[in-house]
Amino acid sequence: DSILTESLSLIKLLETSRFNQKCFLFTIDFKSLYTNIPVEDAIKCIKELVEEYINVIPNANFIVELLEIVFRNSLMTFDGEYFQQIFGVIMGTNVAPILANIYMARLEQILKEKCKMDPKLKWPCLFKRFIDDGFGIMEGDKSDFEYWVSEFNLLRETITIDKFKWGDKVDFMDLNIFKGNDFFKFGKLDISVFQKEENKNMYIPSKSGHQKHTIRNFIIGELRRYVRICTQEISFVRVKNKFFKRLRLRGYKKLFLKRLFGKVKHSSRISLLKLHPRQSVGGKFYSERKENEILERAEQTFHETFSNDFFNLMENVLNSNSGMSNECDAIGINSCQNKCVVTAKVCVNL
Repeated sequence: DSILTESLSLIKLLETSRFNQKCFLFTIDFKSLYTNIPVEDAIKCIKELVEEYINVIPNANFIVELLEIVFRNSLMTFDGEYFQQIFGVIMGTNVAPILANIYMARLEQILKEKCKMDPKLKWPCLFKRFIDDGFGIMEGDKSDFEYWVSEFNLLRETITIDKFKWGDKVDFMDLNIFKGNDFFKFGKLDISVFQKEENKNMYIPSKSGHQKHTIRNFIIGELRRYVRICTQEISFVRVKNKFFKRLRLRGYKKLFLKRLFGKVKHSSRISLLKLHPRQSVGGKFYSERKENEILERAEQTFHETFSNDFFNLMENVLNSNSGMSNECDAIGINSCQNKCVVTAKVCVNL
């Protein structure tokens, strides 16, 4: 439950949560997470997870075997020679973020159990993590937080928190989270847009060859993102004015921008927060329930297309190293090669 998929999830959570005035905010960063994850230990964690949910994960053992193939055959080329990565998760593979999230969630579970045995060790009242970056809220003082960090670093030799900040105001992902007036009245945290100083703000120039609707939509979309993030209207106005000036520097006409900027109001924040950024399909917005229905139908179609016999066939092929075409003919599948290619792509994307 600590995994974040995007900052909007955290915004929605903080919008409905209230905290003790004695708490403080913190952020953490794990050092070179991907390349420091012990592959064998990570595979062990995956197997434990599979055993725990064996009844709800279809073809679980087959998936584990595919993961072992990916992580134990991490090859790369340099200066015309081939090398094999023998430690850490290879960068760039699609499955790396999934494995990292599962592995870190297991470590968090271990630390939570230690909190029950060690009265000095406190688990944060809120902790969320986006792969290797974490945000949390803890009650107590700095020594409690530093002890929590030190205990986390003892779980695995190579997994360490090397950077952390704490206080009444922190920057996390694209959010600046802080204690405003509402916090001292109601225990509600405020949020504004965080932008790095290194940001060059190289937006699409006005003379770009992009379609007009693309230009309009990226401007409207950015303004709506600001509305979703900013809890205070003054914060929205400030970042909106900066955005206006930056677009003017990219050659946009003042009248064109005023017309677009006038369409997005901070008063629409509550309604915008009910929408997910990825819920626009074919220009239409769907509810979360509708989105879940679409995903369920897609999963059902996948399993209808590729039967258990087909997955068992793939598993047998991996075990026997025999030819694909002979096995296909043995079960009467004459045109399975295309399915095999699609399945291989799906497995890699897992």
